[in-house]
Amino acid sequence: MIEDKLKELYQEFLLKHSKAPLYYGKLPVFTHHAEGFNPICGDAITVYLNLEGRQIKAVSFESASCSICNASASMMLQEINLKALNQVLQYYSSFETLLINEEFSEEVVNLSEEFEAFLGLSKFPARKACALLPWETLKKALK
Repeated sequence: MIEDKLKELYQEFLLKHSKAPLYYGKLPVFTHHAEGFNPICGDAITVYLNLEGRQIKAVSFESASCSICNASASMMLQEINLKALNQVLQYYSSFETLLINEEFSEEVVNLSEEFEAFLGLSKFPARKACALLPWETLKKALK
């Protein structure tokens, strides 16, 4: 019963970020950007970053994608905004580990608990690619 209530709560996080994503729209000034595309489902996303040295100063994204991809992008940008690049790479690694291991383990030390919402994707492996697309696009923008 408690586990069901927890799952419901985490699903609400996904819905909230999907219906009203944070940081949506093109940044007026950006230093880095990248486009990502998932040919299997058709999700497309562009991530914009404004960096000053090794520090993120502003973030945003635009997409034509599913609710999982939008929620992931919104939550990702909320997590990395105003962070140093070395922290951002740790967040990426933690999110990837979360999706692979399908648990919120000690290896996933950097992410907020909201990201537990993505554990429900273990039943839908193809949807993991939707959740990972914004993160892969972020990594591409940083290269």
